Amino acid sequence: MTTLTRLYRSQRALIVGSVAAAVVWGAAAAVSTWHALGSRPWAAVVATVAIAIALWWRRAVFEADRVALWLEERHPELQYTLITAVDTAAGGHRPELERQTESVGFERTAYRAAARLIVLPVLVAGAVVVGLIAARQLTDAGPNGLLTQDKTEPATDAPIRLAVTVTPPPHTRLGVERLSDPIRVAGVSGSRLAIEGSLPADQLSVQTESGALTVTTRASGWRADLTMPEAPTVVRVRRGAKERLILLEPRGDSLPVVRLDLPERDTMLDRATGSLPLAASFHDDFGLADTWWELTVSRGGGENFEFRTVTLDRAPAGNRRSATRSLALRIDSLALAPGDIVLLRAVARDANPSAGLRIAGSDPRVIRLAAERQDDSLEIEALPPAEPLANLLSQRMLILLTEALSTRLPRLTRSTVVTESARIARDQTRLRRQVGDLVFARLEDLGESGEHSHDDGHDHSAMTPEELLRAAEAANRHASGEALDFATGESPVIAVNRPLLEAYHAMWAASRELNLGQPRAALPHMYAALDAIQRARLADRIYLRGRTRPVVVDVAKVRLTGKRDGIAPSTRTPQAPLDPAMRRIVERFDRALDLLGRSRDAAVDSLLLLRADLLAEHPRLAGPLAQAIDTLRTNHDPTAALARARRAIGQPTTSRSGLRAWSSAP
Repeated sequence: MTTLTRLYRSQRALIVGSVAAAVVWGAAAAVSTWHALGSRPWAAVVATVAIAIALWWRRAVFEADRVALWLEERHPELQYTLITAVDTAAGGHRPELERQTESVGFERTAYRAAARLIVLPVLVAGAVVVGLIAARQLTDAGPNGLLTQDKTEPATDAPIRLAVTVTPPPHTRLGVERLSDPIRVAGVSGSRLAIEGSLPADQLSVQTESGALTVTTRASGWRADLTMPEAPTVVRVRRGAKERLILLEPRGDSLPVVRLDLPERDTMLDRATGSLPLAASFHDDFGLADTWWELTVSRGGGENFEFRTVTLDRAPAGNRRSATRSLALRIDSLALAPGDIVLLRAVARDANPSAGLRIAGSDPRVIRLAAERQDDSLEIEALPPAEPLANLLSQRMLILLTEALSTRLPRLTRSTVVTESARIARDQTRLRRQVGDLVFARLEDLGESGEHSHDDGHDHSAMTPEELLRAAEAANRHASGEALDFATGESPVIAVNRPLLEAYHAMWAASRELNLGQPRAALPHMYAALDAIQRARLADRIYLRGRTRPVVVDVAKVRLTGKRDGIAPSTRTPQAPLDPAMRRIVERFDRALDLLGRSRDAAVDSLLLLRADLLAEHPRLAGPLAQAIDTLRTNHDPTAALARARRAIGQPTTSRSGLRAWSSAP
């Protein structure tokens, strides 16, 4: 065996020892980090850093000349023959070098050094493991620190460690998620949840608002299975005097969204021949089961009508989230007679098998076949309405739909109520925009008619939607009992449109309540809008008494003297008080803040229960509260997050009598 071969074997031994020592150091650092923080990602990061530092510290073993010098230092009798053998220029003196090194056993020195490299980290890792085991035993033993307690008794002062596995329904195509020590679990309604821990099953209990869950014993500890509910629910895990709260935040499965692209508008045909192109777009948040076109043909007149429904080109969608389809409809295949009317729409079915038959359709299109000799009569067929007005419902019809939904509240789930209420809100928003356009039209007409001159002091420029809403609010304040006097600075043009402005503001408030899933709370605003529309129809003409020039600078008002709307300047309108429900929410939040100084965990539990109630009644306020809970959970500074949550919860709201939170009870 040559000298170089012996040297390289010694180097490999040192490399193996250095790498093994680095791995042991990394394992010890990972175990310590995981025990301290309970986070696997952080443990992996610390282990990687520890291994890198250990290898960098022993980087000299990867260079043969430095290993040779290190061995020369410990064996002076080598007389620098190893470093000379590494040098390629010493090729002619190989025999002399071999004779000089054959009697020196420097390999054993390298092997012993490699073994010593491993001993120290192994001892440290063993000490860490023994210390962690001892700490766990002392924790299980109780506050006296003695290992004399019976192992069958629960350690009530130890924290409850658990993990939650979320398995979404198959149709969502979402992956399984495993959460370590969570306090909030979000998932699709109907997901399977498995709550697991390492303690014996007989030492704890798991309960929800609907009752206790079955806790089973597994090889690794305990497990409780449940299904993600439809409404936010708090799960309580109790172990002696200790209690752990987990907030379940369900996410609903919405109905498909269908848009009929072709035909773009209602159509009248002269004869039942040719073809009509159809095109539609389908989308669902998780998956579509199948899509098709549906045609309803009506025939007859007076009191005798016949209806038949035709389904065209029904095809599976393959559980895709989005799809587009087209079809050429042959008119003659429908066997239409003159005067027949065809109602056409695109339809899609949700792929969620547990929700029953979930079908959604597009806005319909009307296809009419002209009646015989219709072109010879004086009857004038109205053109199809413009697209923004194609499906516009009247305010009275919206009220009827909302009243019908309110009567069905006890029989509907929360997600269904929110979906149907949002559909009515969209129609209410379209109608509100038309009222706003009418106000703009009246403003322009009055400005161009010559009734006011350019120097009369009134602003006849077009109003923005924000200015229109502020004018509507001002109109409502006057309508509530304040005196109407042009001396207050109100434009006569606004006075002309006062009923329409009141209707605009009431429709805006109704849309807001409907979008929040509160149809009963929207009805008073819808009644007010209908009343304002009726008053606007009666107010055909308003005769103004005259024009007055506005005051450029009101000196008394600038000096805070005189009067404001007939009220002394020292009198100010107080801020609107919180309604009783919001006041209780603010008080609960403040009590949770008071707990921070005594128990951080108790404050987190209080905020968690408050968030569970807000998710059902005030979803807008629950978002900032979740950020505050997460900040407290991660032991970061919660000041900014708590301030944002407090500002969101403490906003004043309009008091309404006779309102209560939504529930399944009538």
